Amino acid sequence: MNDFLKNLRQREKQQAERNNRRPYNNPQYRGNDKGNGKKVVAPKLENVERLAGLMSDSLPELMVVMTRMAEAGERRAEAETRKADAIERVATNLESLLRMTEAVESRLNADTARKAVEIPPLPPAVRPPKADRDKVLAVIETMRSEGATYGQIADHLESEHIPTFSGKGKWHAQTIHRICQEMK
Repeated sequence: MNDFLKNLRQREKQQAERNNRRPYNNPQYRGNDKGNGKKVVAPKLENVERLAGLMSDSLPELMVVMTRMAEAGERRAEAETRKADAIERVATNLESLLRMTEAVESRLNADTARKAVEIPPLPPAVRPPKADRDKVLAVIETMRSEGATYGQIADHLESEHIPTFSGKGKWHAQTIHRICQEMK
């Protein structure tokens, strides 16, 4: 057991010495703060020249790209400024519209408080007199017995300016069909 501990301590000591050793005198190694050295390999001259050539060839293109990126950034900034100005104008206009609406509402409320406004009721639906309705039904029945289509009957009633039963809208083939179904 003693030998084992002795060997273990000796290995730890050697490891600590290796970690603390800094090869300052050897130019092929450089040390960092931890003391472990890494081999520095000098680049070949051919590779350096080739890299310099590639960089000098691509430098003009890189400058063009960088210039375009800068211009795009400027355009983007200008667009953002215009957008912010537009939003500000919209907000200002909405605020003034709100103020005007509030002023109108307050005036209306003051006027309404002074006098009650009565809204007249709507007139009852205008229906043709019973006699007119019977005449229209007679025309529809006669034309239908003569073989006229629903569309032809609707066109005839429209051309004669005969009002519909409700007094609104126009005569349609569908309406004539419904009336004929109800007459059966």
